Formats: sequence, C-alpha cells, structure tokens
Amino acid sequence: MRKTVKINGYYFDALIDTGSTVTLIRESVHQILGRPTLNPTKINLTSFSNSEIKTFGSFKSTINIEDNKFMTDIYVINNSQTTIDVIIGTDVLKKTEFKISASGIELIPKKKDHFINLINVSKAHNQSELKDNALEVLQLKLKNAEDKCKNLEIHVCNTSTLSLEKTALLDKLHKLEESNFEKVDKLVKLEEKYEILQETLKITEQQLVEKEIECASLTEKILIVNTQTESNDHPKTLMSTKEREINPSKRKTKKSKSSGRNANKTSDSDENQAIAKEKNDLLRQIDFINFIILDTKLKEPNKSLLTTFWIFFRCGQLIFKMADCEVEGAIASPLSIPPERAMSPTGERSDEGRNIRTKQNPLGPQERQTRIGKQ
Repeated sequence: MRKTVKINGYYFDALIDTGSTVTLIRESVHQILGRPTLNPTKINLTSFSNSEIKTFGSFKSTINIEDNKFMTDIYVINNSQTTIDVIIGTDVLKKTEFKISASGIELIPKKKDHFINLINVSKAHNQSELKDNALEVLQLKLKNAEDKCKNLEIHVCNTSTLSLEKTALLDKLHKLEESNFEKVDKLVKLEEKYEILQETLKITEQQLVEKEIECASLTEKILIVNTQTESNDHPKTLMSTKEREINPSKRKTKKSKSSGRNANKTSDSDENQAIAKEKNDLLRQIDFINFIILDTKLKEPNKSLLTTFWIFFRCGQLIFKMADCEVEGAIASPLSIPPERAMSPTGERSDEGRNIRTKQNPLGPQERQTRIGKQ
C-alpha cells in the first residue's frame, strides 16, 4: 500500500512494507532533504532476492503521515537498490493501529502500547503478487522515476546557478574585505599623520609667540634709537632749512640770468630781422634817390642835391646818420667821401670836417622831402 508522507517539509510517495523492520529512503531523497548528518550503522539488510543491501548511515527525523507525526531512525540506501523513495517499516507501524480496506490503509496512532503479531508472508506468495500486477507497478514506478528525474534536473540546475551566484558573491565579499582592510590601513596612517601635524602645530604656535615677543622688543629698541637720532639731528635740520632758504634765492638769480640770456637771444634775432628789412628799404630809397640825382644832374650838371646815408654796423646794431649837403661835381658815394668829412659812430663830425665849406640846406626835413619828390 502507498501513502504520501512529509519529511522536513518535502512530500514523497511512500510504500508501507510490513516485511521491512526499518524505514528506508533512497540517496536522492537524502540529497533533497539537504544531506542531514548520517550516523554510522552496522545493521545488515537483505532484499527479496536475499541480496545484501548496503546502508550509508542513518539519521533521526519526524515522518508526517496523515497529520500524524512519528519520530524514527531513517536509513539511507543506494538508488540502485530500489525505485521507491520511502519505505515505511514496522518501526513506524508499531506505533500505530492501521486498518486495511478497499479504499486503502488507515494508520491511527496507538494510545497505549500493544504488541502486534506480525504476519509473515512467504516468498512464493510475494512473487505471485508481483507476477499478477507487475506491469502496472513497473509503469507506475517508471512514471514516478521520470517525474523525480525532472525534479532532480531542475533542482540540479537551480543548485548550479545558486552555487555560481554563491561563488560570485563570495568573490565580491572577499574583494570588499580586502578593500576594507586597505581603507583601514590608510585610515590608521592618516590618524598618525594627523597626530604628528597637531604636535607640529603646537610647536609652531609656541615659536610664533616667541617671535612676536622678540619683534615687540625690537620695535621698542628701534623707537628708542629713532628718538635719539632725532634729538641729535635737530640742529642739523635747522642748518639745512637755512641752506634751503638761501638756495632758492641763488636759484632765482640763476634763472633770471638764464632768462635774460634767452631774452637777449630772441631780441637779437628780432633786431636782425628788423635790420634786414630796414636795409632793404634803405637800398630801395637809395636807388630811388640815385635815380633822382641822375635826373637832376642831366638837367643841372654843375649842381645836385645829395642826400647821403652812412650806415654803420656796430655790435650787431644798425646805426645810420644822414647828412644833407650840396656837392659840386659828381655824385658822392660813402666810399668816395674823404675821412675828414665822415661822421664818427657817435654821430659827431671831426674837426676837419667841420671846417669844410658846405652850404647847409635851409629847408626842414619835410621841405627836403617835398623838394626831392618834385625833382
């Protein structure tokens, strides 16, 4: 008879076998249950064909059958020994009262301990039952085996992916731990540097205070020296102020002299220009007078009115004097006049010149000009 049982939260198809004294599971079921720790055992088991069944070990667990929990030892055997996941043995059946009917077998936990007489089924009888429904049993087992294989494949795939993810996560965790160790080392070094900087800061602050005290003392000494030098240099400053008062007067005289020289130079240049202009004017007048004299000479060859201009250049200044006289004979020029008749640069005639008989022109300057114009 078959029942659905629950072990550690997993459901399995179980066979209730009254011929088995212990509860058995396959190795694949042991893997699905998470490989509980196995205890070594020395029990010897035999199959229907009297072949030895080897066990890997046993572990204690609770089996839930129809909401009834039974604690027992479960033995793990090789997958090749049987195709049934779980075989419930008499070690569990002893703790129950079971009823067999057309609908199946019903297990009821015992309220009191009672001894159950085991019915030994002969080997020949079991073999005859297998011959009658062997095909149906094998088909059912094959279907169950295929389903279990599919479940195992899915479980293996899931476990493989989980194992890969687990290894990746472990690698990341290892890298993070290494980075954390490096960061911790850097943090320790930074803390040490910070402590060193704090100590150096304290030392520099002390040195700064000492330097400030030295600067204050030096400034006091400098002020004292400045006061002493000012008291010693006071009479010298008085002398220097007097010299400064005298020096501007000297500078003014020098400036006045230089300005006078410049003014003289400008006045000289202006006078030179004026002299050149007057010279040109006089030359024009002389030409005009010579023309008049020539005309009068032609008219009155024995007499002519001569107006001579004697020009003296002395020290860059033009000094001219005019003498009016009537000369008999040829026209006189400044070069033809003898020295005794010449005028001195001051405008006075010499004594010899005064004794020369000349006929002064009785006319005034304006009359002379009109007369010359008429001629």
